[in-house]
Amino acid sequence: MEAPAYSSNAILYDHVPEESGEYTAQRQRIGGVRRRQVCASMAVVTLTGCISASMHFGDSFRRGLGQAQVAGARESGNGVMQAWSPFYTTFGATQPTLSQAPGLLGAALPVAPTPQPSAPLPMTVLPEAPAPPIVQMAPLQVATSVSDVTHMPVEPLRPKKCWRIDGVKLAETEPRSLWKACAAKWAEDCSASACCQDPDMKCYNKGLGWSACKAECSYKDDLNETWTCTELAPEEPHTAEACAQRCAHEAGCAIAIFDSNSGGSCTLSSEFHHEVVWAADNFKSHICADETKETEMTQVVKKVHDQLPFTNPSMEVQLCSWAGEDCSTTLCCNDVSCDANFTNCESYTCYRKSPYFSGCRLGKPPKSWNGTVLGGGRTRRSINRAGSQVALQGTSLYCFSVVNWDAPAPQPYWSTERELADNIKNNGVGIMQCDDHDWFDGSPTAKAEWGSFSNIDAFQHIWKMVGKKGTWKKHDFIVKVDADAVFFPTRLKAHIEQLRVPRGSRVYFENIGYRFNFMGALEVLSNAALDLYLARSQECIRGKHEGGEDFFMKGCMDALGIDHMADHMLLHDRYASQDDPCTDGWTVAYHFHKKVISWNWCYNEAVCGTRDASCQKGLEVKYVMPWTPAPTTTTTLQ
Repeated sequence: MEAPAYSSNAILYDHVPEESGEYTAQRQRIGGVRRRQVCASMAVVTLTGCISASMHFGDSFRRGLGQAQVAGARESGNGVMQAWSPFYTTFGATQPTLSQAPGLLGAALPVAPTPQPSAPLPMTVLPEAPAPPIVQMAPLQVATSVSDVTHMPVEPLRPKKCWRIDGVKLAETEPRSLWKACAAKWAEDCSASACCQDPDMKCYNKGLGWSACKAECSYKDDLNETWTCTELAPEEPHTAEACAQRCAHEAGCAIAIFDSNSGGSCTLSSEFHHEVVWAADNFKSHICADETKETEMTQVVKKVHDQLPFTNPSMEVQLCSWAGEDCSTTLCCNDVSCDANFTNCESYTCYRKSPYFSGCRLGKPPKSWNGTVLGGGRTRRSINRAGSQVALQGTSLYCFSVVNWDAPAPQPYWSTERELADNIKNNGVGIMQCDDHDWFDGSPTAKAEWGSFSNIDAFQHIWKMVGKKGTWKKHDFIVKVDADAVFFPTRLKAHIEQLRVPRGSRVYFENIGYRFNFMGALEVLSNAALDLYLARSQECIRGKHEGGEDFFMKGCMDALGIDHMADHMLLHDRYASQDDPCTDGWTVAYHFHKKVISWNWCYNEAVCGTRDASCQKGLEVKYVMPWTPAPTTTTTLQ
């Protein structure tokens, strides 16, 4: 007589004869992805032996055994099998009768004869059962004999209630990760985790011993290697709900924290905390306790909400080295070299010269150097929009412009800077509409060889004057605006609100999608960013430093570790070949308009939709010329 096999979508039960001294039950997912030995080899298999063996394997099997222990089964016959009935029920398997379970209790039951090699063990695969429910495992009370099973207490199992708080991460004590970390694309084997950090990737099996994260799978890859393309998935869904359920059904769990980043993670800890340590929308924190403690838990949740919106700790400033400095400790370099059009930029590399010195160089080091690469250019860090529970930077603006009051017009058909500034002041527009504003006196600067003004030193002096005056300290953002830029402070505030800048961020805004993404007609940086810039910008003055102050300032802020956020709709600039009418309704500043009447035309287009003063807020103009595309020579632009 052949021994029958019992199977479900989760378990295969494989019985072998008593004479071999082995009882083996295998847990196998359909498709052959996972196999686990459940009961180890033993001379006589009893509940005690099987329980102790199962402690080395998966939670699902342990939960089933935990139920089996407390079932209050009778001592012998099918009564013993009733002790296992929750185990089979949990995994959706068909419960065997006494006569169908040879080897389950070893010598206590008759067993089938050994199958001959020519007669393979038959197996019946049942239809796939629904996903097993999560069952809490009671504290183990191991039976020392079959008769002891009847004396185990029967206790009802009741899951805890969990209160969820979105957008925050609570403090944890010795957190335990519930799931294996998901794999990175191509870099790691995803066989163990069956999940990918990239949400657009899936884990596909290649063959024995290797699976990888890919967007799609072909049975033959680019190297002509064969893939099974079996799609793997985690045994448990990586969701906030699954994370909370595990804590609700696990004895001793008080806090479950789910992080949706990198494929999802769940950590469980045993102590209650109400302190928020970080706020971001990828986090969901759960506090779990018995329903009888609802009043107490409601107070804990209230203490969490009292900390919101939460100000995240400031990120550490990365320190890197300049050319000529020792980079042995920093392992990164500040210097960047770009061509005249800023289309190709190359960072310096940190090379080891000797055991006593390492330096930042462009290109390969001299042959006399050791030449070991220790690091490259610094990492430019971009700030993400703040989550729903994160405290935001305000929108208060301190704006200023620099004017050469006595300088003549650069071209005969342009207005002087004084005329442009007086037009802004007399009409109460532009920087006059900021929360605070100042006008600073500039001095003429010489042109660099490529035609732009070499004004680095002049603006370094202006920034020192801004710092010395101190008005900026009362405001959230500091804005430098050129007088020939048509500027709308209310639009800037709307952009800031949409950007959701985390409170206290050291950040500047990349303002345009052109060249190095930061043009000097509109420079916006946070209070904390200017504080750092004023304290350390002198470090960026190194030898010859010709060129525009905007490229210098951006490079200096990057080198000092000031972060950035990108909003390329802040500035509309003719230098970037953007010569459309000022009618888009969203741009913060339109540059450049060198004649007063051209400045007013643009302003009217923005607020009235036409060049003339056709609305209440429009500015008076002597005449109107219809808009026409600008000629290729920018000096003739109106």
